[in-house]
Amino acid sequence: MLILSKYIVRNIFENKVRSAIVLVIVVLASCVSIITLNLQQVVEGTYESVYRASIGDANITMEGQSDFNENQVNYGGVTVEKIERILTLYGKFIANGKSLKADIRGVDIQEYINMGSVNLLNNVKELQRGECVISAKTSKEYRLNTGDTVTVYVHSQPHEFTVAAIGESNKTFYEEKGNIQLLISLDDANGILGTENMISKLRLKAAGDTTDAVEKLRLENKDLSIAAGEEYDNLHFQMQTVSSSMLIVLCIIILVGGYIISSIAEVIVTDRIPIIGTFRSIGTDQVKIEKVLLMEFMAYGFIGTAIGIIAGMAGLPYVADLFNQYKEYGVRTAVSFNTWYFVIASGIGIFLPPAVALVSVKRVSKKNLKDVVLRVDDSKEIRKSNYLTKTIVAFEISLLLYFFNQKDNFIIGLLGISALIAGGVFLVQFILVKILGLFNKAHLLNGSAELGINNLKNNRFIRNNSSMIVVISMIFMIIATIINGIANTAQMDLDSYGFDMIAILNGDENVSEEDIASYQGVSGAYESYEVMAYGDYANGYCRVYGIDKFSELNQYMKALRYNGTDLDAKLSKIKNGIVIDQYWARVQNIKVGDKIKLYYDDKKTTKAADFVVADIWDCSKGTTDRVFVGISLDNYKRIFDEVPERILAITQSNPEMISDQIAEDYVDTDISVMTAEEFLSQQVATVNTILGILIASVILCGCVIIIGISSNLIVSFIQRKKEFATLYSVCMDMHQLKSMLIWETVASYVGIIITIVLLSVPIVMSIPKFTNGLGLIIDFNLNPSIMIGIMAAIFIILSLTVIGPIKKIGEMNIVKELKYE
Repeated sequence: MLILSKYIVRNIFENKVRSAIVLVIVVLASCVSIITLNLQQVVEGTYESVYRASIGDANITMEGQSDFNENQVNYGGVTVEKIERILTLYGKFIANGKSLKADIRGVDIQEYINMGSVNLLNNVKELQRGECVISAKTSKEYRLNTGDTVTVYVHSQPHEFTVAAIGESNKTFYEEKGNIQLLISLDDANGILGTENMISKLRLKAAGDTTDAVEKLRLENKDLSIAAGEEYDNLHFQMQTVSSSMLIVLCIIILVGGYIISSIAEVIVTDRIPIIGTFRSIGTDQVKIEKVLLMEFMAYGFIGTAIGIIAGMAGLPYVADLFNQYKEYGVRTAVSFNTWYFVIASGIGIFLPPAVALVSVKRVSKKNLKDVVLRVDDSKEIRKSNYLTKTIVAFEISLLLYFFNQKDNFIIGLLGISALIAGGVFLVQFILVKILGLFNKAHLLNGSAELGINNLKNNRFIRNNSSMIVVISMIFMIIATIINGIANTAQMDLDSYGFDMIAILNGDENVSEEDIASYQGVSGAYESYEVMAYGDYANGYCRVYGIDKFSELNQYMKALRYNGTDLDAKLSKIKNGIVIDQYWARVQNIKVGDKIKLYYDDKKTTKAADFVVADIWDCSKGTTDRVFVGISLDNYKRIFDEVPERILAITQSNPEMISDQIAEDYVDTDISVMTAEEFLSQQVATVNTILGILIASVILCGCVIIIGISSNLIVSFIQRKKEFATLYSVCMDMHQLKSMLIWETVASYVGIIITIVLLSVPIVMSIPKFTNGLGLIIDFNLNPSIMIGIMAAIFIILSLTVIGPIKKIGEMNIVKELKYE
C-alpha cells in the first residue's frame, strides 16, 4: 500500500498543470456544494435568531384586532412565569429636516428587561412619565444622549420625552429597520391615545407545554389571536429561488468540470500506458490495473474535497452575509452545518474524478498487450465511429425525456439537457469529420488548408478540443439565457404593475382607497386584498387575492390574465371557489372541480379551508413562481381578513412627489408608501444577488475552461511533435506549419458555430424543464445578443489557445524530434 501511495503521489506531482486543473475543479465542486446545501438554513437561522432575540424568552403572543384592555385577559389556569405588556403607536420624528417613522412602544421597562427583550447600557429600574429609552444606533446617528429631549409627533401633536437610558442595538431594537424606536411607559402611551389600561400585544412565558397553554388561552379568550411565539417574515420560500440558482451553479460546475476532467483523464491514462504495459507483462490482471488508475483519480478527489470543504466553510458566512439585512445592527450570520450535507459534498468531490475517468480507464485496460507494450499512437483514429448514429440516439433520448417530463421534474430535466449536450458533442464530431471533409473531396482547398482539415478528421485530440468548446458554449448559453430570463422577469414585474404607487397597510384599518384617491394627482386607487397561504399546491405556498370585480383588479395588476368570461360570478357561485394558474394546473394535474387544502401557516397547523377550483387563469408575466390564486372577496373576508393588505394607486404624473407627500402625512402610522419602482427595487435586490452569483460562476467556469483547453492543446502538440518535424523535413516550411494550425482552428470554429446554431433552439426549449423544477418558472427566449456573444467568446478562446502551439512550433528542435523516428 505504501508503494502504491508513493506511486500516486509521484504521478500527481509529475503532471503539475493537469493535477492543478483537476484539483481546482474538485475544490470548486465541493466548495459550492457546501455553500449551496447550507445557505438556505444559515440565512433562515440568522433571521430566526434575530426574531427570537427580539421577543426574549416569550413563547406565547396574544393580540387583538385592535387595542384591548389588559384586564379582560383570562389566563385559564395557565402558569405564567413572565409577562410583557406592549401598547404600540406610531409617530413622526424629525431630524435634519427629514421625517422618520417613530415606532413608539408603551412598556413596563422592568417587564421588558426580565423577558430579555432589551439590554440597557445604563441601570434604569423604571420609566417615569415623560422618559424614554432609545437604541445605541439612534443615539449615535442623531447625537442623542441621556438627558437629551426627543420630540415625536402623534397625529400632528408634539410629545417630548427625555432620554432616560440607551439600549444595545439588538433584541427589540432589531425591529427599527431604518426608522427609530422609542420605549416609553404604558401610562404615557395610554395618555397620548386618551385611553387607560389598554395594550396592543401581550407576550407570555408560560410554564409547561406551550401547545397545551395556547389551547387553554384560546378557549378563554376567543376575541384574541393567540399563537406560540410570534409571527415573523418566514424566509423559507423567498430563499428557495436563491437556493435554486445556487443549485444551477453547482450543476454547471459539475457538468463543465466533469467534461474537462474526462478530457484530462484521457491524457493521464495515455501517459500511463508504458507503466500499464509493464504491469501487464508481469501478470497483473485488468481489474487490478483499473483499481490502481481509479485510486489515482480518487486521490485527486480526496485532496480537492478536503480543500473545497474548508473553503466552503470559510466562504459560507460571506455568501450568507449578502442576504443579511441586519448587518448594520451587528448581527452576525448564524453559521451552522448539516452533517448530511458534508457527506453529500464529500461524495460529489471524491467520486467526481474517478466517475468521469472510468470510461478512459476501461478503454485502456482493455487494450491487448501488444498495443500497450508498443504504445500504439492514440492520437490517430484507428476505427471509424458512427457519429451520426450517436447524435441521433442522444437527441432521441433528449426528446423522449422532454415529452416524458410533463411534471417538470428537475432531475429528469437535467438528464434531458445533458443528453442534448452529449448530442452536441457527437454532432460537432460528425460535422468536422464528414461535412468539412467535403471541402477536400471537392478540392476547394489545397496546401496547408487541406492538410489542416484532414488533421481534424484524423486526430481525435484536435476534435476533443472542439467537443469541449461545444459543451462549454452550450452551458454558457444555458447560463446566459437563465440570467437574461431572470433579468427580463424583473423588468416585466414593473410592466405588469398597472399601478404607479403602493401603500402597504400592515393591518391599519383607518386608511381607505378614498383617502388615497383624494390626493391631487391620483387618478384612481384600489384596495388590494391579498395574503400568503400554504398547502400542497404549487411549491407549498400561494398568494391569495380577494376579487370583487376582476376587471378592476386587472387594471392595477396586469400580471393576472384571464381569458374566460364572468370570473366574478364563477367565484361567487361556488363555495370557497378559487382560480389557479394554468401552469400548476397542468403540472399537478388539477382540474376544475378538484379540491385544494390551504393553511394559514407554513407548518400547516391551522387549516384555512378546503377550496374548490372554479377556473384557470394565466400568471406567467412578472413572476418567477406563478403562485397567484383568486377567490371572491366575500369568501376572502370570511376566511382570511377583512382588512386590505395594500392600496394600489394610479397617478396622472410625478408619482415620486405624490408618494412622498402621502408618506409624510401618514408617517405617524404603520403604513409604508412607495412608488412602483421603489417597490420593485426591494423585490429585485435578491434577484440581483442571484444574477451576481450566476455571473461569477460563468467567470469561474471560463477560467477553468481556458486552462483545460490550453492543456489539451499542449498535450496534443506534444503528441504531434514527430508529425510536425516530419512535415517540416519533407515538404513544409515553418510558415506553412503555422498556417496549417490556423486552418485547423478556423475549421474547428466553423464546425462549432454550425453546431451551436443548430442546437440553440432546442437548448432554449429544454431549459424550463429543469429550472421549473427549481421554482424558477420563467419564459426563456433566444436572444440574438447571447448568440453573438458566444460566437465572439469562442473566437477569442480559440485564438488564445492556438497561440501556444504556434509559438512552440517555432521553438521546436527538428533534429531532436526526428532522432526518435
